[in-house]
Amino acid sequence: RHQGKPYRKRYGHPNNRTGIPNRIDIDQRSDAVNNREVFGHWEADTIIGKAHKGVIVTLDERISKLRLAYPRRIIPGSVDKMRMLMVF
Repeated sequence: RHQGKPYRKRYGHPNNRTGIPNRIDIDQRSDAVNNREVFGHWEADTIIGKAHKGVIVTLDERISKLRLAYPRRIIPGSVDKMRMLMVF
């Protein structure tokens, strides 16, 4: 099928995702945060590279629009370090 290309395994199925502990939904933000009146509220995102070889963790401050990006290679033990960056 598809000209001899191998089957692509789908990742991120809801049954195998882990949630963020004590996560607050975006809909539950206070008005001060939504209107960007208070400094110090950060948003985080991850970009995973091809074949899961690398990852970039980005942290964005909502008022100053400061963006911090941490490129990482995925090696044993580095996942715990990335989790530390995400939970602050």
